[in-house]
Amino acid sequence: GSPAVAGEAIKIGLLTDMSSVLSSASGQGSVTAAEMAIEDYGGELLGRKIELISADHQNKGDIGSSIARKWLYEEDVKLFMDITSSVVALALRELVQESNISMIYGSASSAELTNKACSPNTVAWSHDSYQLARVTSDALLNEGDSHKDWFLIVQDWAFGHSIQTEMTRFIEEAGGSVVGAVRHSPGTSDYASFLLQAQSSGADVVGLLTTVADLSNIIKQAAEFGVGRDGVQSVAAPVMLWSDATGLGTEAAQGLLFSTVWYWDLNPEASAWSQRFFERAGVMPTEAHAAAYSSLMHWFKAVESLGSADDGEEIVAKMK
Repeated sequence: GSPAVAGEAIKIGLLTDMSSVLSSASGQGSVTAAEMAIEDYGGELLGRKIELISADHQNKGDIGSSIARKWLYEEDVKLFMDITSSVVALALRELVQESNISMIYGSASSAELTNKACSPNTVAWSHDSYQLARVTSDALLNEGDSHKDWFLIVQDWAFGHSIQTEMTRFIEEAGGSVVGAVRHSPGTSDYASFLLQAQSSGADVVGLLTTVADLSNIIKQAAEFGVGRDGVQSVAAPVMLWSDATGLGTEAAQGLLFSTVWYWDLNPEASAWSQRFFERAGVMPTEAHAAAYSSLMHWFKAVESLGSADDGEEIVAKMK
């Protein structure tokens, strides 16, 4: 790397899903949140203008890597943020560490990112699959034998595989069992066969290890099939976002058990920030949007304290 030119902008690269299944959870809303953080920080860092650039990785590791390399070598981007997709996050991990910049996973949540793919140049900011699986399974299994046997419906990509591994372990450690599991491709529209398998499995709990639009669709179809409505089976969703909940309606969501790391009306501070976000975006923010704002503000403070935006490992250590 070359020394920064005085007055040259410090560039932030926000890589996210703008057009696919995760776009409502992050997407343009994460860009809006990052713009708010830049404005609230004063628009400058170390006497240099802060510039935000963004792109759509389409949830594909090769596309994400291509964009990231262009940003790194042609734009001199100092931070990759948001990321959203665990597939893309894992694809960028080596590039980020070799280049010694920093990367913040605002919503990419495979536990692999904080285990064997952990890096001194990266931060998992909002949540991971370990956390979400642990909270949901513990809460239900602690109620006794009524939630002992599980059937899992899993989104077939890195995040889904990770949370399936974690949740299976937690269920079995607590004396429960996974009586069956099926996987579906992201973007699936018809879940009838999966739900019928779950319904006939004899499981106490149907675990929906899927996210965003897919989760909304499967919950609506589960309600149509009466899954979770017979007083015998429960339906649990470890990864339920505000953007998912708003599109469901109260009837489809009846009886659903879920965990979340952040909510727009969590406290007066969250509510005030969320109202500001709503005025710009026209929707209430998700946890990924809140993470984009708060993680970027924290990154700014670490850089300001160090007096440099060039050493990613040093910045991440300062953030911690």
